Amino acid sequence: MDRNTISAFMARNILYLIASVFIALYACDAPKNQTAKPAPVATGPSTSDLLDVLQGRWRNLQDTSYLIDISDDLMTHYKGKAAPEGYSIEVYNDCPTTMCHVDSLTASNGWCFIEKSEQGNNCFQVLTCDTASLRFILLGGSGDTLSFKKI
Repeated sequence: MDRNTISAFMARNILYLIASVFIALYACDAPKNQTAKPAPVATGPSTSDLLDVLQGRWRNLQDTSYLIDISDDLMTHYKGKAAPEGYSIEVYNDCPTTMCHVDSLTASNGWCFIEKSEQGNNCFQVLTCDTASLRFILLGGSGDTLSFKKI
């Protein structure tokens, strides 16, 4: 092989190498015109106002003998003639995965409140909440919706 043939061979291989690098860089670079999907928007009060809206006495629509009373961060359950049970609650704009034992597949989108007791925490996902109605479900529970009306 003469010197010109070797130079042409090397130049062609260098061009292939440069083209391969550009293709790899282009493939790794995300397209600029894609936009992220917006997060789901919950309806009702803002997170900072949720605890304020929860304040008061609520009657269960499925079982009218079941009442809950929320005063500050204390939630008291009244069920028929049974002794009232009171638990502290914490309100979040989403359920903390470590406290509620949820993963990315079962995590809630929206508000959550955690009822704390000596037996452990109960995490509730708030489905709707306004000044007249409240609906929530127990995460990790039966999936039944608890519906309440403000009284």
